[in-house]
Amino acid sequence: MIAEAHEQPILCVAYNAQRREIFTGSQDTTIKAWLSETGELLRTQREHAGWVTGLTYAYLKEARTSVLFSCSVDGRILVWQKGELLQKEKVGDKATHGVQSGPLYCLEWDARRQNLVAGANGHIWVYTVVADSMNLAGQPIIKFHSLLRDAHSALQGEEPVRGQRPATCTPSTRTEWFGRLCLSSHPSPLTPHPHSAPPPSPSPSPPPSRSTVAGARHHLHRLR
Repeated sequence: MIAEAHEQPILCVAYNAQRREIFTGSQDTTIKAWLSETGELLRTQREHAGWVTGLTYAYLKEARTSVLFSCSVDGRILVWQKGELLQKEKVGDKATHGVQSGPLYCLEWDARRQNLVAGANGHIWVYTVVADSMNLAGQPIIKFHSLLRDAHSALQGEEPVRGQRPATCTPSTRTEWFGRLCLSSHPSPLTPHPHSAPPPSPSPSPPPSRSTVAGARHHLHRLR
């Protein structure tokens, strides 16, 4: 246990298995890196102007290196490598996207698609990796890819958004879940609908017949 790691509550953590580092983000606006084996404080990273609400450590396939992504209520995503700030991305531009981002509360890395996903103001923002070399200094790491508007409409007093085909949203179909919005990797896109009904409850199975029960008992008797 690392006692009194931050002056304010810790809101998020991430782990770098290669270097055995623990990252913590706090309401004190800082990110701290710790050595997991000893609890030694390696460094303190200060760039956010608000609570640090999300951390994720990611391996970039094209660049063949790893980075730390962080997000905050200041509305920015920061990209780090070994404590060095590589990129500061302001999420949301009303003039460009038609919606304002606002505070960021969650962050997740899609390793298969090499996408970074963030949530703010009921919207989901997707960024894609553009870095293609190990020398990341001086080049952009991520760029805006797509926006899922009103993915969570609870802010407007409506029902939560569900996918039109919730029954197909299973790990076997390589589907990712973000809250209650289902993003499918099938060729036909899964369009969210704010008034789609939840899936029907499965009907109860009929009780086994007497012959089935008798056969099972006979089989158990032979096993003994």
